[in-house]
This record gives sequence, structure tokens and C-alpha cells, in this order.
Amino acid sequence: MTKATPLDWYSEAIPFEELLQIARSRITLCNAHSRPEVYQCALQVVRQKLCPCVASEEQIVNALVDEFLHTAGR
Repeated sequence: MTKATPLDWYSEAIPFEELLQIARSRITLCNAHSRPEVYQCALQVVRQKLCPCVASEEQIVNALVDEFLHTAGR
């Protein structure tokens, strides 16, 4: 049995890579450096771009934050 990942329930109404690109732009504009700051910026993107009925907002935001911090070397 494989372990569930944060994106297992993301239906890709907006492909994750596209959502990540939007989040990267927003995070850069926010001048966010710490995980809580990056989280708040990513949360704004998710709330603006995805249906308000999204069931796993927290998982999607965490996935965006993790990927941003991983690739930004922070």
C-alpha cells in the first residue's frame, strides 16, 4: 500500500505546476522568507484561484509551501 501524499486529492482544475508558478510570483511579491509568511502568501493564492468549496485547502497550501521552500533552498 502506498502512502497518501498531499496532492492525492487535488483534482488539478488548475495544474499544480501552474498553481505553483502563480504562488511563486505572489510569494516573491510578498517578500516572504519564513514558512509562516510563505504559508500566508500561498493561502491567498489558493483562496483566490480555487473553488471556495475545495475540501483540502490546507493540504494544497502545504504542498505549495513545501515545494517553494525546497526549490528556493530555504
